[in-house]
Amino acid sequence: MSKHRPTTPSLAASSYPNFTPHITLASFPSDTTIAALRESIPFDQSVVPVQFSSLLSGETYTRSVYVTVKLSPALASLHAEIHSALKAEPRTPSFPHMSLFYIADKDAEVRERERVTREIMESSVVLNPKDRGSGITLDCKGTGADPSGQTKLDGFTGSEIWIVRCEGLVEEWQILEKIMLASMTKD
Repeated sequence: MSKHRPTTPSLAASSYPNFTPHITLASFPSDTTIAALRESIPFDQSVVPVQFSSLLSGETYTRSVYVTVKLSPALASLHAEIHSALKAEPRTPSFPHMSLFYIADKDAEVRERERVTREIMESSVVLNPKDRGSGITLDCKGTGADPSGQTKLDGFTGSEIWIVRCEGLVEEWQILEKIMLASMTKD
């Protein structure tokens, strides 16, 4: 996806930061303890299959260009259980989604969010956006030593939950803990 970042500088330094694409399960005040967050995740939580639905441009920084994700029963249950355990109302707009780019409002005023979304669609990164009906596939062409390598993804298996302190610039966000989820096989 990085090839869709503009080659000319953005208006705002905060546009196009590097980050790991993710699904935000919950947002809580920074004084919430790591122990409380960890304990809110069901002990035997299985991995969560994720399927992509569509590519959209949004109205906010953290939903600038994103992939909507199908709300599976497993994902809905995990989301609800975390919030219930912490006695908190969900504050996760457009849940579930996976952001690809964060673009500052200053750049959004000149329609940068729409431009990059259109460019991704026109460059065949999104396969079968209309005729598939059940979702989209992202053609993530290889980079680095072998740019000819291709990976086509219509989703992924969520096997970890990260606890992240999201303060300051995106590049300054701190991964506090990674929690591995149980495998899917149950006897």
